[in-house]
Amino acid sequence: MQIMISHYSGCGNDFLIIDDRSRCFEPSQSHIQTLCKGVDGLILAQLPTVPLAHFKMKFYNRDGSEADMCGNGLRCLGMFIKEKFLFTESQCVIETNAGCLKLAFKEHVTVEIGSVQELGWNISLSHEGVPWTLHHFRVGVPHLVTFVDTIDAIDVMKIGSFFRHHPHFLPAGANVNFVDPVKCCIRTFERGVEAETLACGTGSTAAAFALHKLYGHVLPIKLKVRSGEYLEVGFTQQNATLSGPVTWVRDM
Repeated sequence: MQIMISHYSGCGNDFLIIDDRSRCFEPSQSHIQTLCKGVDGLILAQLPTVPLAHFKMKFYNRDGSEADMCGNGLRCLGMFIKEKFLFTESQCVIETNAGCLKLAFKEHVTVEIGSVQELGWNISLSHEGVPWTLHHFRVGVPHLVTFVDTIDAIDVMKIGSFFRHHPHFLPAGANVNFVDPVKCCIRTFERGVEAETLACGTGSTAAAFALHKLYGHVLPIKLKVRSGEYLEVGFTQQNATLSGPVTWVRDM
């Protein structure tokens, strides 16, 4: 059976999306790794298993591991549903392993990403004798945020990998976000990709939460991601919203 695969990008966060409403696609870890060479993850668009949801997202990282959700992945899935399934409603509820999350189709695709759980502020750890201050959150998946002055000079691969696997954050580990609080720029080392990605939606949400709490940045906050594009994060009570452009790349 031939399977159509669509490639979408959310601010440089690249995903392959498959129509799996028939639940026929059961990829192995090695199959996912092969498919995802050059992209950040694989999304299966499935029918929901709970009332009120329109669709379900099953998400795999590039390394074949399954994640509870993905912010930019949700936004890309929303555009896929709108374009490929001819979905005409203004809002769409997606079932994920982190709960049901609502998408809105406006100028951009916006997702209500849920609450930010505060797991630890001002965690002091060292890398090669250099002290770092990290803030630990969960936005569907675990994140660390650390503020830096010279973001372009950071060795994201080396330092990000070190803290992503640090014993303090085991067993889950964490994505690691380096943030310039003045220029509102962010670079992210992503768990499951095990490398820097050009954008991270949940990471940008965690960073915006910390910028608002520690630096008093006015909401909504626009963050420049590594691709050069911008993600906008807002908060309504305890619910964060993530918005930005989504681009169809090609069908395979």
